[in-house]
Amino acid sequence: MKHCLIPLSFLLLATQPGVSVATEPGSESPAPDDDIEIVVVTGVRLYEELLIESSPVARPGLDNSELLRLFPGGNRNANGPLTRISQYRGLFGAQNSVAIDGFAYSADCPNWMDSPLSSIPQSLTDSVTLFRGLGSVDEIEEGLGGGIRIESRNAGFSNRPDWGTFGNAELSYGENASA
Repeated sequence: MKHCLIPLSFLLLATQPGVSVATEPGSESPAPDDDIEIVVVTGVRLYEELLIESSPVARPGLDNSELLRLFPGGNRNANGPLTRISQYRGLFGAQNSVAIDGFAYSADCPNWMDSPLSSIPQSLTDSVTLFRGLGSVDEIEEGLGGGIRIESRNAGFSNRPDWGTFGNAELSYGENASA
């Protein structure tokens, strides 16, 4: 009885007048469905890539810790010219991982008198990258939250067959309380 019902149901479906059948090319096309409701979905992209126009990192009077202030939520604690401690959204010091050219740096003393941001001069800095939130272990090795990656400027070489000159020079000046 079960085997007889299946072919019988196919036969009934095929003979129903309301069943839509594909039409041949050149024959009358079905009327468009104007009564279909248009649904617009809005939301937030979780993995949106933020593209910031690159600009030269070297700006007069800025060091690597001052560059952190350009990022939303980034700041630094400055207790002198060398004690620039990174701060990102409330996390500071050892809670932020700092890597320079792929090597993780930590403070040289418990008082953070020589912070990782002072390990490379700003004149040799090519880029500063801030990783928001919880990052991968590859980028943030020992931090709780955001990670900071600093890439140094490499010496340039030319593929020209003749001689040429190129280079980079920077001069800076600082004073200590007009002493």
